[in-house]
Amino acid sequence: MNAGKAIGIILLLVTMFSCHNKLAKQAANKGLFIAISAELPLNLGAVDFNDESKTIRLNEEVSSKIDAVVKEYANTIVWDETYPHTDTDAYINTICLQGKQYTVYVVLLKHFPTTERVNSVVLFYDNGKNEFVEGQLNFRIDNLYYFYDGRLNPTNLKTEFNITAPEIELTDFNMDGIDDFKLTRLIHNGTYNAIEIIAITAKNSTIDTLFYDEVKPYEY
Repeated sequence: MNAGKAIGIILLLVTMFSCHNKLAKQAANKGLFIAISAELPLNLGAVDFNDESKTIRLNEEVSSKIDAVVKEYANTIVWDETYPHTDTDAYINTICLQGKQYTVYVVLLKHFPTTERVNSVVLFYDNGKNEFVEGQLNFRIDNLYYFYDGRLNPTNLKTEFNITAPEIELTDFNMDGIDDFKLTRLIHNGTYNAIEIIAITAKNSTIDTLFYDEVKPYEY
């Protein structure tokens, strides 16, 4: 392949990634959000944000909930007032995980001031009660991924520690037949590194912790 053709292909891919991200932001600016449909267990690095067959439009109730999350998050940011901005400048996209008992929405947000790094807020929707579970889970994943060229890319720490576990997976921690969720992320604070493992339930219409542990990366 000659250099000109290779450059052309790279530019085409970058354009595709950019267009899809702009579509998500344009919808968010109108208060009508779209999402990428994925399955549990969720490995964020495997999500293809450019697969149009996986793109779904969210209804008014879900869009309103996500809009509130984005606005609340944006209010915590110290913006550079020399540049115009809107709340949705902090928004990346949403992943929708449809289950039998619950639907999980992972709202991806930019980690300021380094906007390539990623934060997320996890929402749980009770399919039986047709309502959102009270509260939200702030799930920091900035030590695992950064957002670039339209996808979540592994950080050097994730690669170094060979962290391959799904970020979110189904479990039945209480063995009561009701879906619980196991979440895994990396804690990094200076020289301290640990794999955080947490099991949560949403069965009482609120988010409760069932289990919490921190494991050294090389022991995980």
